[in-house]
Amino acid sequence: MANCLITLRSSTYSLKAQKLFEEKGIASRAVKLDGDYLGRGCTHGIRIDCRHTGSARRLLSEYGIPYSDIKTT
Repeated sequence: MANCLITLRSSTYSLKAQKLFEEKGIASRAVKLDGDYLGRGCTHGIRIDCRHTGSARRLLSEYGIPYSDIKTT
C-alpha cells in the first residue's frame, strides 16, 4: 500500500479535507509538513492510500478545498 501526500496551504484546509474524507470513507491523517514543502507555501498535508487519489481529487474540487499537489511518499 503506497501512501500519497496531499499538500495544502493551511491547517484549516487540512482539517476540512480530513473531515470530508472521513465522511466519504477515505482513511486519512492530517500532518504538519517539514521544511521541504514550506518554500512552496504549503504548511500542512493529508496522507491517504494512493488507491484513493482519484476520489480525493474529485472531492477536493467538488467541495472547493484548494490543494497544491499530490505526491507518492
